[in-house]
Amino acid sequence: MGVAISSPKELQAWLEDKPRDWAHVVALRASLRVLPLSCDPAAFSSPRVYPNLPFATFRAAAISSGARKIPPDNIAATRAAAAADDAAATIGATAVRAAVSAAAYAAFAATASAVSAAAVRAVDAAADAVSAASSALATFAADASTSSSAAADTSPFSSIDAYSAARSAVSTSFWAALSVDCTRLQDGTAPAELLARPLWIEFTDWFQNACVRAVQWLSHPEYGFAIWREWYFGRLEGLPHAFDRFDAAADEAFYRWIIEQDDDWWKRDPATVNADIAAKVEDLRRPAQPSDEELAQNPAVINFALDGEGRTVLAPEPLPNGLLNDPDARDTHGEILRLIGEARLSCDPGLTQATDMLGPVDLLGEAAGSSVADLRPRLFVLRGKELIRQFEERQRADSMASPLSVGQTNCFAPLIAAIMQLADEDPKLRKLWQGPDGGAPALSKVQITILVDALAAVGQTTPEAQQPLAIAAGQVRSDASPDDPARRTTSEMLRNVFRSIGKRIKWVDDKSQAAIGFLDRMQDLWERVRSILPGDELIARILDQFK
Repeated sequence: MGVAISSPKELQAWLEDKPRDWAHVVALRASLRVLPLSCDPAAFSSPRVYPNLPFATFRAAAISSGARKIPPDNIAATRAAAAADDAAATIGATAVRAAVSAAAYAAFAATASAVSAAAVRAVDAAADAVSAASSALATFAADASTSSSAAADTSPFSSIDAYSAARSAVSTSFWAALSVDCTRLQDGTAPAELLARPLWIEFTDWFQNACVRAVQWLSHPEYGFAIWREWYFGRLEGLPHAFDRFDAAADEAFYRWIIEQDDDWWKRDPATVNADIAAKVEDLRRPAQPSDEELAQNPAVINFALDGEGRTVLAPEPLPNGLLNDPDARDTHGEILRLIGEARLSCDPGLTQATDMLGPVDLLGEAAGSSVADLRPRLFVLRGKELIRQFEERQRADSMASPLSVGQTNCFAPLIAAIMQLADEDPKLRKLWQGPDGGAPALSKVQITILVDALAAVGQTTPEAQQPLAIAAGQVRSDASPDDPARRTTSEMLRNVFRSIGKRIKWVDDKSQAAIGFLDRMQDLWERVRSILPGDELIARILDQFK
């Protein structure tokens, strides 16, 4: 039977006989749902967002999140909670203060002896933040009701009663999401597993609007909050690790490092602290691409095979060379090199904020080579798709990334057209671009991450085979659409891994040591991923053989 909770009092009664880690995870997820209000300019009494507020909120939320993996001492959690609480006390905007307080109490709940009480206070503060976030609409609706009919027509509500109904729906959505969390815990979902689930059943209007405004503010370069923006999107989607290209060891190292920093470290200028955090994250990420030596040894990054022990290895094959004898392809390649040069120049810091586009351009130029004969087809496909993904991402109005300037757009658009034209001028290169099952649905970021990590955890992939999988998975953004090139490419790579595994199902009846080891790995793999794949997926069907 599902749990139905609609108030802090009901939550307190439900938590009375529940494990302390249940209270912590409920408090943490509730506080994360309202975290964008701490950096949403519309939630403040003035358009200015004070960086110490989101800064204190993220610190408390990160320590509370890390407590699931690296239990902090009471001093670390108390300091973080106190810093957030002090910051909240300086702000008059109710929604912002409540959102920061929710994070503070969630941090207290990470280690407090009275964890249930702290959790209830965190949820109570989060509920207050939700309520206060919608209160601005009350003033707007009331003003509209006493103004001219023309002005009233601009109101989203025809009456105060309509506003009250909308506000009630906002509150209901918050408690419904919390009730789902409690139901899952009651039905046997482990707290760590619950944290690896999306925060919302579906986004409500108030949250989506607040989140878009918060993301825009976090994208401003002066304070360096982009690293926290990335962290929060991972929590929003329910990713198992703190950042892209993190594994369990990197998670542990990151949260331990965050927890160990004292107040003096945190009290420095926010831009300085955020820069240190971003540098630490980059140090812990898995490599962004293989080295030249590794690529020379393992040119295939899409196709896989199984060795004599049933482990997944790279399956090298001759590189496509049909382009060499095609004069049109050579012309297109020359045009790409020219456009790469123009794109590089357009990334001048004096001309645009989107200077980080220079990295993808340089990587593409390396894969393209100085002539068609030097082009590395598989790497060209991966890097070309990544450049396209970043270009399309920055064209969106709600993008988290720095927008392209007009000059950059004029340089990148023809470059992308030339990349796609070259990819279509050789049948083999075209197959690499489209993938063997170009129409197959793309896996989600969560599914991709869990599958790639599970393959490594059970020892199914060799290091050489695991590396391109990890690289490709790291190129998939948390908010990637189903048509995102990086997401589709990584999905097809994983399907190729499991196609090769499917060919070994005949080993089910084999009694050899290699077959037994293979079956043990498959059964372990199935246990790790059984709940995250739809039943009609090729991957799920193959793993289903090893229940």
